[in-house]
Amino acid sequence: MRRTLFAGEQSINREFFNLATQRSVELALTDWRCCLEAGDSMAHFALGYTLYELGRYHEAYRHLRYYAQIAPASAWNWCWLGKAAEAIGETGEARAAYERACEIEVADGEDAEETDAAELPVGLDGG
Repeated sequence: MRRTLFAGEQSINREFFNLATQRSVELALTDWRCCLEAGDSMAHFALGYTLYELGRYHEAYRHLRYYAQIAPASAWNWCWLGKAAEAIGETGEARAAYERACEIEVADGEDAEETDAAELPVGLDGG
């Protein structure tokens, strides 16, 4: 049995989360920050990839790195961390993040959420 704590309403972090998913990248940025401030740590991931899409790579990197550390079981977390790390010149960390994403995909087998991590390291360090 599930109890409703908010009389059928969503918590404030879920309200911001849902709003952010329906907006443009620029407008979603504020919603993701509000979601994060309301206590939803998943917003680090969304805020990170939103900042990345806006070309704000250093800011994106900090959020994506933090989220990969607290939620290391998702290949997408590592893939996005790799993209941000590569964008700020941290090629060694980018390669390691892409490799971790690929390892997770292999370990998850048929249930894996496929990322583009396997194709991304090609441009790193001329390799």
